[in-house]
Amino acid sequence: MSSVNKHTIIGRLGADPKEIANGSIVRFSVATEDRWKDKNTGEKKVETDWHQVVCFGQTAGFVLKFLKKGDLVYVSGKSKTRKYEKDGVTQYATEIKAEEVTSLARVDGNQNEFER
Repeated sequence: MSSVNKHTIIGRLGADPKEIANGSIVRFSVATEDRWKDKNTGEKKVETDWHQVVCFGQTAGFVLKFLKKGDLVYVSGKSKTRKYEKDGVTQYATEIKAEEVTSLARVDGNQNEFER
């Protein structure tokens, strides 16, 4: 049996993308929201999840040139967990290794179907 490692998210950049290695690697975070109405109270609820994204090459160049904090984006790629040391403690970070990043902003400045 084969396995699948594919993630697709639509959300907003939490901060301006960070350039690493002279623009050949870029990291950024994307917030996604889940909205619902509490069945008991009728109160509207929102839960935000943060996704760490890393991209390379031409995709990294596109992100650096065209995207900024608050922009609505589509990201598709594979998840990857990396291990690193911080203050002598082993840490793990799971990121989406982006294969595709698309801006969902409209050129005319009007909100699109994905925006509130």
